[in-house]
Amino acid sequence: MASRRQFLGSLVAGTWAYWSSPVLAGAVRRRALLIAPSEYNGLPPQRRLAGPDNDVVAMKAELESRDFDQIVVLADHLPAAGRPTRAAILRAFEDSARDSRPGDLLLVYFSGHGAQQPVLDPARAIEKDGFDEVLLPTDVGRWRDADNRIENALIDDEVGHFITECRRRGAFVWMVVDACHSADSHRASWPVRDAVERGLSFDDLAIPRALWSRVRTATQSLSHFRRTVSCATDAGLPGGLLAFFAASSQTKTIEARFPRDDPNGVYQGVFTHMFLQQMRQIPPKASYLDLMTAINRAYQPDWTGLVPQYCADPPRLAQRTRMFELPSR
Repeated sequence: MASRRQFLGSLVAGTWAYWSSPVLAGAVRRRALLIAPSEYNGLPPQRRLAGPDNDVVAMKAELESRDFDQIVVLADHLPAAGRPTRAAILRAFEDSARDSRPGDLLLVYFSGHGAQQPVLDPARAIEKDGFDEVLLPTDVGRWRDADNRIENALIDDEVGHFITECRRRGAFVWMVVDACHSADSHRASWPVRDAVERGLSFDDLAIPRALWSRVRTATQSLSHFRRTVSCATDAGLPGGLLAFFAASSQTKTIEARFPRDDPNGVYQGVFTHMFLQQMRQIPPKASYLDLMTAINRAYQPDWTGLVPQYCADPPRLAQRTRMFELPSR
C-alpha cells in the first residue's frame, strides 16, 4: 500500500493534462456523496459516535442551499440510500465514478472513525512508515490475523482508486474527511469537556502490540502532510482534486457539543462545524484557499492541537478557484 504521500499522489495527477484538456461548457453539475458511520457494533460500545448524523444533516442542508443536483447519503440513523457498510460504500464509489463526467464537481464527505493498520504482507509493504491509513465503515470489525487487516476497513488505496476513476472521467473532486488518521493507544487531554476522539486505538481494534511494535521499530515515521496547499502529482488524469482533512496521518481530531458549554447542544465534528461555519461567513466569491485560511484562523486559540491538512492538485487550483466552481484554465 502506498504511504500517505503516495496515497495522495495516487489521488492527484495530471497538472498539464488537466489544464490542457477541454471542459464541457455550461453550468457545473454539483454532486455529493455523504458518508456517516456511527454505530460500530463490532467495536466497544464507548467507541460509537453521536456526531456523524448531525454532521451530515448540517452538510446536506448547506449543499441543498447551494443548489447541488444530487446528494447521496449513507448513514446509520437518517433517511439515506443505505447504511454506511463497507459493501454499500464501495457500491456508492462505483456508482459515483461511473456517473462522473467533465463539468462535474463531486464532493465526497466522510464523518466517522479513522485509524491506521500495520502493513505486514511483504508484497504490499511499500508504505514508508509501515501503515495503511483506513476509514472505518459501520460494520468494521477488529484485527484479523488470517488477513493481516482490520475487518471491513476501507484502506487508503481503495479510496484512492475511487477518486482516480472519477478524475479519469473528468470530474473535479472535493474530498472532505472528518476523522482521525492515527491509532496509537495514547489519548490526549482535549481542551473541552465531553470531547470524543474520532480515532480508534490498537487496543480497540485488537491489533497485537507485538505487531505494532515490530512495524514501528522497523520503519521511519513520516509527516505525510505539510501545512501548505501542495501535493505530488502523477501524469494523465484530466480531473482536479481538492482534499480537506481534519487531521494528518499521525494526529487526531474530535467531536464535541455545539454550542460550546451548552448541555442541550448537539455533538458535531469540530472540523465539520468549523468548515460549515466559515463557509457561511466568508464572501460568496471567496476561493477555496480563502476557506482554508478562515478554518485555520477559527481553530485559534480554542482548539490548539487540532491541525487540519489540505491538498490541491494543481496547487494554484485552491487560490484561483471560487468555492463550488470548477477550476478555469
